Amino acid sequence: ILFNALKSVFEPLEKRQFTPMIVNNEKEVEKLKQENPEKKYKSKEDVISINLSQYEGFEVESFESFNEACDEFYSSKVKNEITGIQEAAWNKKVSKFSKRLEKQEETLHNFEKTIEDSQMKGELLFTNYVQVDNILNVIKGAREKDYGWKEIGKTLKDAKKSGMADAQIFESMDPLGNITLRIDDVSIALDSKKSIPDNAEVYYEKAKKAKRKIKGALIAIENTKRQLADMEAKKEKAMSNIMVPQKRVKKNLKWYEKLRWFVSSDGILVVCGRDAGTNEAVVKKYLEQNDIYLHADIHGAPSVVAKVQSDSLNDNLLKELGEFSASFSSAWSKNFTSQDVYWVEPDQVSKTPVSGEFVPKGAFIIRGHRNYIRGAKLEISIGIVEYDGEKRIMAGPTDAMKHHTNKFVTIKPGFTKKEKIAKDILSRINEDNILSLDDVVRVLPSGKCDFV
Repeated sequence: ILFNALKSVFEPLEKRQFTPMIVNNEKEVEKLKQENPEKKYKSKEDVISINLSQYEGFEVESFESFNEACDEFYSSKVKNEITGIQEAAWNKKVSKFSKRLEKQEETLHNFEKTIEDSQMKGELLFTNYVQVDNILNVIKGAREKDYGWKEIGKTLKDAKKSGMADAQIFESMDPLGNITLRIDDVSIALDSKKSIPDNAEVYYEKAKKAKRKIKGALIAIENTKRQLADMEAKKEKAMSNIMVPQKRVKKNLKWYEKLRWFVSSDGILVVCGRDAGTNEAVVKKYLEQNDIYLHADIHGAPSVVAKVQSDSLNDNLLKELGEFSASFSSAWSKNFTSQDVYWVEPDQVSKTPVSGEFVPKGAFIIRGHRNYIRGAKLEISIGIVEYDGEKRIMAGPTDAMKHHTNKFVTIKPGFTKKEKIAKDILSRINEDNILSLDDVVRVLPSGKCDFV
């Protein structure tokens, strides 16, 4: 009997009778929760290749192959996790505006209440004019006889206790002569040194001031409602577009992407070396007769080649070239804010040393006059640009970046590690999910950074 039972278990495997499926008992669990809400029930989900008795009664979704079943099962889990993370992030953004709206509406309500309360208090002073005026006259008479505020307050309290009609609205008096009256269950503060019209005017002015503020509050509320609606629409769109991330295929880099590069506002391609090897290549392979050569005037700077003739240079282009050359030099890691840069013609760049001189790999000898770009700013912007038929990450001068995209961040020499700032940059510019963290790290200057 045992043998036959085991044989029946393994028979589907022997005959390769697989029935790939995803099973879950969510409906059953939901039903149990409704029947007994006090008890905790946990739903179960699994992916299997053959029907198992332990899942009898479970909801079943069948597939052609086990691989398909696994893909659906695990991609759903990943998507749910991503959805949860994204929803929490979007809820935080939406919450910012909903909380602001709540606060603004509360402020509006307070203005409306101030108007109502202040007008009511002003009117109560006039509708109870005689009674209030009698109390003010008593206080005025006592002050003329040199009674102190404390003594006057005690006298009015005693008069109230003894049943004097006018004194029944008196509540208290402070050391400065300000009194509090209670009329029709409304507490009204008065300056006993002022007349009833003057005291009422204080309340009417308070109501007018609140009325003036209401207009601004209503405009602010409408703006926030519009911003909230926009953010909710963005959230809805983003949530509906959530997809399981696919494994990013490593793309082949263009020759200039293997170096440091940017495209100027004028469309000029500019490249520089990353290390001694690429410094050598920049000059030997890419420096042509119609180009110019740049170098920061500091030890530890790359060779920079701009694909432009010297007679086509202008002030804006020189500014961009200077910033690029300075920012990717050792001046960045030294936390400099500016650095001198020079440029020369290609025929001034040589690898041939004078007798007895050694030129290391990546270094070159510059002969003749050097043209200086003084005080080039150390600052680099990073963004995604459309160039050479594709979207690419580019790091270059801010003016050049503004010409090619409006989605970028700007950094300067600082104190934040590259890896941390790279994560922040990735989250800010990678809306289309075309970049990896390595892509961002690769274009950053050598050294720590901070956002501008």
